[in-house]
Amino acid sequence: MALEAVGGALLSASLQALFADIHSITDFVRPNKVDGELLNQLENKFWLANGVLDDAEKQQITNPNVRKWLEKLKDAIHNAEDLVDDIKTEALRCQLEDCQMGCLIPDTLGNLHELRTLDLSETPIEKISDILGNLPELRTLNLSTTRIEKIPDTLSNLHELRTLNLSTTRIEKIPDILGNLHGLRTLDFSGTPIEKIPDTLGNLYELRTLNLSETPIEKIPDTLGNLHELSTLSLSHCEKLTHLPTNITMLTNLCDLINSGTGLKEMPPKISSLKNLQRLPEFVVGKICGIEELGKLTNLHGDLRIRSLENVEEVGVGVVLKNKNHIRHLELEWNDDSTDVSLNKAREVLDRLQPHTNIQRLSVKNYGGRRFPDWMGHHSFSCLEYLFLYGCKYCGRLPPLGELPSLERLKIGGFDTADRIGDEFYLNDSSSSSSSRVTEPPFKSLKSLIFENMGDWKEWSLVGGAFPILQRLELKRCPKLKGVGFPDYLSSLNVIDNDHVGRISEEGCTFSNLKSLYIIECDKLFAHGNKWNLGMFTSLEFLHIRDVDMNGVDSFPEEEGQLPTTLTHLHLFSLRGLKSLNGTGLRHLTSLKELYIRDCQQLQCLPEEGLPASLSQLSIDACPLLKPRCQREIGQDWDKIHHIFEIIIDAELIKPL
Repeated sequence: MALEAVGGALLSASLQALFADIHSITDFVRPNKVDGELLNQLENKFWLANGVLDDAEKQQITNPNVRKWLEKLKDAIHNAEDLVDDIKTEALRCQLEDCQMGCLIPDTLGNLHELRTLDLSETPIEKISDILGNLPELRTLNLSTTRIEKIPDTLSNLHELRTLNLSTTRIEKIPDILGNLHGLRTLDFSGTPIEKIPDTLGNLYELRTLNLSETPIEKIPDTLGNLHELSTLSLSHCEKLTHLPTNITMLTNLCDLINSGTGLKEMPPKISSLKNLQRLPEFVVGKICGIEELGKLTNLHGDLRIRSLENVEEVGVGVVLKNKNHIRHLELEWNDDSTDVSLNKAREVLDRLQPHTNIQRLSVKNYGGRRFPDWMGHHSFSCLEYLFLYGCKYCGRLPPLGELPSLERLKIGGFDTADRIGDEFYLNDSSSSSSSRVTEPPFKSLKSLIFENMGDWKEWSLVGGAFPILQRLELKRCPKLKGVGFPDYLSSLNVIDNDHVGRISEEGCTFSNLKSLYIIECDKLFAHGNKWNLGMFTSLEFLHIRDVDMNGVDSFPEEEGQLPTTLTHLHLFSLRGLKSLNGTGLRHLTSLKELYIRDCQQLQCLPEEGLPASLSQLSIDACPLLKPRCQREIGQDWDKIHHIFEIIIDAELIKPL
């Protein structure tokens, strides 16, 4: 009974101390525009604490519920203490946000001895004074996205500090005194200009998370191996970092080694010792650390990119990826300057790198084999949604991909020796296809198909029923391709640096479902004269033409009927040599709502007949001859466009005002 009475007295004393704390910050709060709602919340917490204490005192000491009431009082006091921290920090933020340049932390901060959280992120503060060291209870310090350039030495006084966030600041050097913060759990220097990590970093024995992403560091000290509690090390986009310390393998609690976008030449030897490693975005094959080390990392999750596969010396027989059922996105990459020796065994390497069938995204770059292994395109990869094959310059034919049941996006490029795509692209002859699967159309789930940089590709044979739900087809820099039987059900077609647009009408493609058409870098488009005709595309709503040499054709379109009446959006970008718009050819576009003209340097004026009455938005950018003619009220072409609801010229809203 006496102990419980003492406990109640202690809690009552804690409550009184809390009230005293409020009085200590009153002078700090009043001048700083703190939201009154915060003070109201604080007052309510205190009333709750008082009520609980009064109720507990009225109860008989022998009442078994007394302890529960006192526990509630503890919770109320802790909540109130947290709210006090919020008020203190908010008051300081308000004061700092009123600053413009050269903003400093006020000396009054040093009076807040019980402060545990200080969040000054995204404030204009430029300097941290020594007064920061007078906050012995501080546990969290967030100075991210501020202008500070230096950390005061008094930071070493913050022995209770657990989280230090200095990301996206101007700090160039980490002081050695940082190593005195032995209780630190989280340290973030991401996005800062620091170039060197001090050896004293190894004194932070309790550190769990270290973020050095997007910094110009070139080396990590060997003392990193002392951080046995470290679970997350972020090094993404440290482009100057070429090697990791060999004793990184001592970090047996490491779960996440985030190394995407670094300059690493190879992985450290025996990296497979990191048995708890779950995230390793990049594995770089080297002469010392081979591909077999990757095979031993059995718990990897998420994304994995394997670089420098030309360094694989012994292919071996062990499983590398097939047992990693948590890898979702996989990239396999050879250097494009690989030697003939490494290219000769490329197929054997790729065969061994067969992933688990749970894979969702797969990219293969600069593969040097002449054909793909049998697993590529096998129907058992039922989760594969995205496939990217690029730079496979020795492959004379594409792998059979039509039986991948979930494939939605396919991008193929850089097959320099492939001159024909035929039936082999649609069915896998080596698979034991069931009769039910054979009856399914090839590429039954494909929505987007892109071919690019296929310099020798001449012929594409389409199989009936293939691509039943294809929405987007892009042909980019395939100069020799002829005789394409475009799927009639396309809703979006991109033609880049090709001569196909001029032959579309000749090949009898009606594109009854085509809604958007992008024509880019097709200099031969107007060389066909009146032969090109998009008027047959009876569903076309969006037309984008960019980077085209008009070849002496001064006006666009050349005649009436070349554009479909269904157009609602027309974009004309960088049409070199275009001098005028043909009003006769545009006036029948009765559904046109938006016209966007950009970087047409020689376009002199708008058509005398005016623009379609249906037009509600006109945008003009980087057209120096046209801009003065469209100035409000005074431009020579203003009467032709004044009926348009919204007019924007060089990003300036002209109408409405």
